[in-house]
Amino acid sequence: MGGFRASGHIFAGIIESSQAQYDVTGDPMNITDNHIYDRSLKPDQVVGDRSGKPDDRWAFTNRNTGLQYRVAQTFAAASRVLQPKKPELADECLAAARTLWQYEQTHPPVYAPNAYVGRGGSFPSDEVTASAELWLTTGDPRYRKRLDALLPQIRATSPEQAGRSVGWMLVRLLPKISDPEFRSTVVEIAKKWRAAADQIEASNPYGVRFPAFALRSDSKLDTPEHTRGNSIMGFAWDLQSDAMRDYFFHKNLPDIFGADSLLNVVNFVLGCHPASNTSYVSGVGANSQLIAYGFNRDDYTYIPGGVISGASFMRPGFMDLKNFPYYFNQTEYVIHGAGSYIFDVLAAQWMLQHAPSGE
Repeated sequence: MGGFRASGHIFAGIIESSQAQYDVTGDPMNITDNHIYDRSLKPDQVVGDRSGKPDDRWAFTNRNTGLQYRVAQTFAAASRVLQPKKPELADECLAAARTLWQYEQTHPPVYAPNAYVGRGGSFPSDEVTASAELWLTTGDPRYRKRLDALLPQIRATSPEQAGRSVGWMLVRLLPKISDPEFRSTVVEIAKKWRAAADQIEASNPYGVRFPAFALRSDSKLDTPEHTRGNSIMGFAWDLQSDAMRDYFFHKNLPDIFGADSLLNVVNFVLGCHPASNTSYVSGVGANSQLIAYGFNRDDYTYIPGGVISGASFMRPGFMDLKNFPYYFNQTEYVIHGAGSYIFDVLAAQWMLQHAPSGE
């Protein structure tokens, strides 16, 4: 919201400006001296509110259409959560969501390449999810009208798009939708994803959705080319995000989506996985990861409740979990790793409490 207030759109990212700053350990307050950097001053010199320490973070203020829509979706959902206790902020979030959506509807798309945001393409998944969330929040017919216009693209979704981009959002609209064509389209794309997910889950004894490359017998990491992308990262965070979406599929289409997909992921994270039986949640379980890549990694210790990505493929090409804090690809903590784990545990509890008798 701070970025939106400053510029009227969403920043692509904010990050430290130097390697030394990025590598800081211990208390995060050590990242900055809280003074504005002034290159005319010496490194340890302070004059007024300025210093010569080059620790100001850089803000990349490019507009990205995919990111705009994603944040519009986030703001729309946040407004519902905030309304009971922070109504002014809730109203501001909803107004910002409307503004971002409307701007992208009336301007050519811009896809500035950067990490973690949509890069464009022929399928407008971010537009679909933003429109759906705004309609769910407001009931404004303009958002439903836009969803109707996007129905041909929705109908043409691949199983992957159905499961990991738009399907989990659209099934949440089913209680509000009476139109038979729209309902049947949503149900059909959900069925496509269920069939594809069943095949992936059946490919391994843990019943989870390992990425395709991880299941190939010829998968190797013998050259720098092999290690590019996410191939060296553990899989737990992706599985947790998948499970989070499964909750919404299960809640809205219980005849198609059972509880096992989510429960298998919770079991996986808590120790039922390759390479070890170590819980990926520090401090949870009899045997958990107690050396991890957090701010206190130099102390060879952990942050209670931090969630690592877990065992990954490292040379010579087999699953391995190192008890060493500097393998960020296995033991790093990130906010969404902890957040999705908490969601999945609460969702698992809900599923078990609402399971039909005998299950």
